[in-house]
Amino acid sequence: MAFVREHTKLQPKTEAFLQALVGHMTMTFEGGELHLNMPDIEVPISGQMSPFSGFEERKPYEVLFCSSSTIVWSARQPFGDTDEVTTFNFVDPDTIWVYTGSTDPKMPDLHTREYFRRGR
Repeated sequence: MAFVREHTKLQPKTEAFLQALVGHMTMTFEGGELHLNMPDIEVPISGQMSPFSGFEERKPYEVLFCSSSTIVWSARQPFGDTDEVTTFNFVDPDTIWVYTGSTDPKMPDLHTREYFRRGR
């Protein structure tokens, strides 16, 4: 959230929603399969705490490019039937960030980053 606060101009309600949302999802890459897990949580919507339904998804992925600072991979869109490409940018061996922009008209284009830390 530090990056969001320093580099974006979000409405306070959007920032509060993101603050509640981040830090809960896990991604596990093993044997050519991506396992996404987002637990059920509560998030602020219009000033009221509301349930946010989590999800769990498993899908194959393919590495398209790899360097010392970047990995580009593709997989099926979440709960969709077309592929999308994701770029992981490494900050250090245990930290990556993903750009959270969107060209999907149904999704907000936040122009920010979501950071993930390697779990132990």
